[in-house]
Amino acid sequence: MIMLRRLYSITCKAPTPISKIEFKQKLNSLPFASVTLHQPPQNRDWRNEPHISNKSLPSKPIDIRGVDAAAYPHLQKKLLLRGIPVLVQNKFFSVKFVDSTHHLSLVRKSNIAYTFSNYGTPVLNDNSLAIAFKEYKGTYKNLDFFKSQPHGTDTACARIQYRKRVKRSLFEALHHEIPNSNDTEIRSVSGIFLFRFSTCPSTAEDFALVDKDLKAGIATILRNKQYKAKLQLVTKQQNKEFKNGKALVKQVTMENTLGAKRVPGYYPKLPFILEKI
Repeated sequence: MIMLRRLYSITCKAPTPISKIEFKQKLNSLPFASVTLHQPPQNRDWRNEPHISNKSLPSKPIDIRGVDAAAYPHLQKKLLLRGIPVLVQNKFFSVKFVDSTHHLSLVRKSNIAYTFSNYGTPVLNDNSLAIAFKEYKGTYKNLDFFKSQPHGTDTACARIQYRKRVKRSLFEALHHEIPNSNDTEIRSVSGIFLFRFSTCPSTAEDFALVDKDLKAGIATILRNKQYKAKLQLVTKQQNKEFKNGKALVKQVTMENTLGAKRVPGYYPKLPFILEKI
C-alpha cells in the first residue's frame, strides 16, 4: 500500500511551472523568431495606392480592376450601354469607354478599370467551322462532342486566361501611349473600359491585332477631338438622366467583409464614391 502511494505521488506530481524568462528564451530559439512581419506605415494614405491614384498609370496589370456588381444591370437600363460611342471594334471584341466624370465611374474599384461580357461566341471559335459543325451528318454525329456547343470561352479557365491577356494588352497600350505619365493624359484615360468579347484570339497574329487595336483606342481617347466631344455629350446626357448615379450608388456593396476598415493596410473597395480623387 505504501509503495502504491509513493508511485502515485511520483507519477501524478504536478509539473514544475516554467518561468517567464525560460519561456522567452525558448520562444526566441524557435526558427520563426527572427521573422519580422510587415506592418503598413501608420500615416499611409490609400489615395496613393497604385490602383487608386490618378497621378500615375497602373504599375502592374493587376492594378486594373473591375467594378461593383451593381454596375452590370445598371448598364442594361434604358439602353445606357448602346448610347456610349464605340472605341474599338474588331473580330474578337468591341470596347466602349466611360471617363471618370460619368456616373458609372463612381462604382469602379480602380482609377483605370474594366468590365467584360461574353456575347455570341461561335462554336469552335470560328463562324465557318460553326456552320460545318452544325451541318455535320457523318459517322460520328451521335457522339457527345457533336451534341455539345464547344467554343473558346466555354470553361472558366479559358475565360480567366482571355481576360488576363486582354488586361495585359490594355496595360501595355496605356504605357505605350502615355510614356511620361502626363497628369492630363492620365486623367483622360481614367474611367472604365467596357469589353464585349466575341471570339478568342489564338495565334500570334491574333494577339498582335489585339495589341495594335488597343493602342489605337488609347490614342483615340487622347487625341481624337470628334470622339472626345461625342463622349462628353453622352456623359452629360446620361448623368442628367440617371441623376448622377444616385440610384446606382444605393445598390452597391461598399465592402466585401465586415470590419474591413480595421484591417492593417485597408483601402476602400469603392474609393471614388467616398471622395473625389
